[in-house]
Amino acid sequence: MISNATTASFVEKVFEGVLADRGKLAPWSPKAAQTCDDLRMASPSEDQLLAVLRRELRDPALEIAEPPKPVGRGVQAEVWALRLAATRSEHCVPLVLRVFRGGDQDEQARYETAFQNALAEQGFPAPRVIAAGVERDGLGGAFMLMEWLPGRPLDQLIAPVLGLAVAAALLGFAWVGAIALALILIAATRPALRLHALSGERVLASLERSGISRERALAEGWIPLLEERAERLGLDGIRPALGWLRDNLPQAGRLVACHGDYHPGNLMVTWRRLSGVIDWASATVAPAEFELGWTLIQPCLTAKLPPSLPKRVRLALDEVMRPVMFFATAPVRWSYRLFRSLDARRLDVFSALATARALVLYAEVRLENPWHNPRTMRLLCRRFERYTRLAITLPDHVIRGEVNPTD
Repeated sequence: MISNATTASFVEKVFEGVLADRGKLAPWSPKAAQTCDDLRMASPSEDQLLAVLRRELRDPALEIAEPPKPVGRGVQAEVWALRLAATRSEHCVPLVLRVFRGGDQDEQARYETAFQNALAEQGFPAPRVIAAGVERDGLGGAFMLMEWLPGRPLDQLIAPVLGLAVAAALLGFAWVGAIALALILIAATRPALRLHALSGERVLASLERSGISRERALAEGWIPLLEERAERLGLDGIRPALGWLRDNLPQAGRLVACHGDYHPGNLMVTWRRLSGVIDWASATVAPAEFELGWTLIQPCLTAKLPPSLPKRVRLALDEVMRPVMFFATAPVRWSYRLFRSLDARRLDVFSALATARALVLYAEVRLENPWHNPRTMRLLCRRFERYTRLAITLPDHVIRGEVNPTD
């Protein structure tokens, strides 16, 4: 295990030059946005948005310089890019509007806002949230308005780098490919190491000052949340699994800030540096194994392919993407172990928790989720049994992503 200060300093310097300096990517470009039809997103009302932002930012002269353009759609929220014309210079920058889909997301928006701003206060590159609102504001759901991070997701660089490594090896320059792969390893791991170096207690204190309870932010807070959702969804077959997690969840270990959905797709990079880490919906204060547990199950999850593709095509491509996700997350797993020691038993338990989180989430959004895949549900059930030797049984309509026939 490498842990000396000299190595850490070397890693930091190398990361700053992960890619050749060829100029920064544009902080915002219409090319970054996609069409509403491709993403099945309905644009928010500009008049309503303007009224809400004028109130939240306390700027009656505020105007929308560039209207919202769709950037992406996740399982829980839609993301838009926009620019404002405001009297305060800090608001006249590229911004991201995250609008939650579905009801009862006000607390989630408040939690993510507090967590991201708590990390930003400690110097971590999480997008600073400048405004947040609730569902009744009329934008279709609770929302967050935050800084736009320049660059592109790191996972978009993995395929070109692998191609470079293969080409270099065929030409007799294997060392070139080895260096390129090493730099990807560093780029994928350094943000996690930096995040886990932050004081979890300090993050908890910041959350409490924002009115967020300590229990909500800890790993143990996932258990009652999952139990409540499982009961509401009628997932009786998962209750024994949640009981097992409640009894076996590790209590020891240094508490650190965890992203909760850490993979290269959530790391934004420019040609020169890491610009930030996005998507903090599952942020938690827990031992570092909590983070790696989610990373381990990434190959089981469903790839977010364009919803406009025919379902059969998406399901076929989803199977192709599974090994791709394995190799995309492998750098995080492998290189993280070089710099930090991990407890194997604790990692298995937190991986089981990650599996339960994914199962309940997919069951909850199955009717609105264009990426639902029955094979994903079965793979997650088998993965949980692998970690715990305890089987999970889900109703057929949940696995298929259908309405409960008894409703």
